Amino acid sequence: MSRQRSNRVVVSPSTDVAARARNDALDGLRAIAAVSVFLYHLLVLAPMVADFDGPIEFEYYGRNLDIGVEIFFVLSGFLLARPFFAAWFAGEPGPSLRAFAIRRSLRIYPAWIAFLVIAVAWGDQFWFLEGTDYQPDDALRFVQWATLLHTWFYDPAHSSWTLSVEASFYVFLPLLTTVAFRVVRPKLRNALLVCAGVTAVGLFAEWYHVMFVDFGRFVPAALMTLGPGMALAALVAAPAMPRDVGPRTAAIAWVAAGVAFVAMSRFVSKSAYVVFGSLPPPGEQVTQAIWQAVVAVVVVGAVVLSTPGPVSRVAGLQPVAALGRISYSFYLWHLLVLYQFDWEGVSGPGAAWWMATQGFVITIAVSTVSYFAIERPAIGWARRLTAAPGSQSQPNSTNLPSR
Repeated sequence: MSRQRSNRVVVSPSTDVAARARNDALDGLRAIAAVSVFLYHLLVLAPMVADFDGPIEFEYYGRNLDIGVEIFFVLSGFLLARPFFAAWFAGEPGPSLRAFAIRRSLRIYPAWIAFLVIAVAWGDQFWFLEGTDYQPDDALRFVQWATLLHTWFYDPAHSSWTLSVEASFYVFLPLLTTVAFRVVRPKLRNALLVCAGVTAVGLFAEWYHVMFVDFGRFVPAALMTLGPGMALAALVAAPAMPRDVGPRTAAIAWVAAGVAFVAMSRFVSKSAYVVFGSLPPPGEQVTQAIWQAVVAVVVVGAVVLSTPGPVSRVAGLQPVAALGRISYSFYLWHLLVLYQFDWEGVSGPGAAWWMATQGFVITIAVSTVSYFAIERPAIGWARRLTAAPGSQSQPNSTNLPSR
């Protein structure tokens, strides 16, 4: 009598707990990245927050907190590329491109468009529209922003350039894997070579932008961190690759990343130049970008390449993980919230920090509404549209959440 394969995925309690811990840790990384960017923009809007006497100058470290963007990109490269590499190594067809397009579109666009409509309704009070010659009846310009194609036409002041990178990566990744996986054999070495090529393109784009042009940097240069994220995905998906570097090694890696961040901030820092209204020399800008990419890769890699340990427990604390789950909306709304405060009228760092605390709480409140009212329904809709006929959702310890 032939045995029929069951469609059910059996998950043991131990592996299910480990998967949940890792998923919470990844959400925690998103929270860390989002708060990092929040503090960076706070320093841009209210530089007096660094104006205090103490052994450590917040200015040096605050000006490098945009490293949260690199953490987001490494995570995206890892989470989005992982199912493609897993299918390739297993000799199976890759993820459905239709399902991929639907899920990614409904993940990023509904909340973004809702935000954009409200931001435009706010008018010229919102600084990301400044310098773009935007007019309320400028339909073409609005379409460029709404479709997240605007960074291909000009460099926006608003942090939405990162969303444009994400949207472009949604197109780039399936094209790359479709071509590359047909050319090379499914070996880890070949996968890592592909990822190294992607990273090299990003590094070249960063260097070319710094040296020769002041336009069009964002999308190609982001491959410098998306590529290493893809490499982490290849390491995790490879069947013969040991996936656990150990909790102790992960903890050491985080300590090393912290030391590297301090060294970068103190000795390769762009802070002094930014404070005085100038940019660092080109070589220093590229060096800075490389340091930030390396630190971000180590921070993310310590979580995805190890079993739950001290690092995962810290990143996966429930309040932190909860913030990570709403981090996309948090990232969207934090600048609009911060911009509503009269930072020029602040009398000192104490008042600035108090206003920042209010802004943080308000951003969390608005982001929570956005997440439950827009993001979650859109995610559910995407799952229903892409579910196989008659299939039921089953828990799977090998699945990691997508951003």
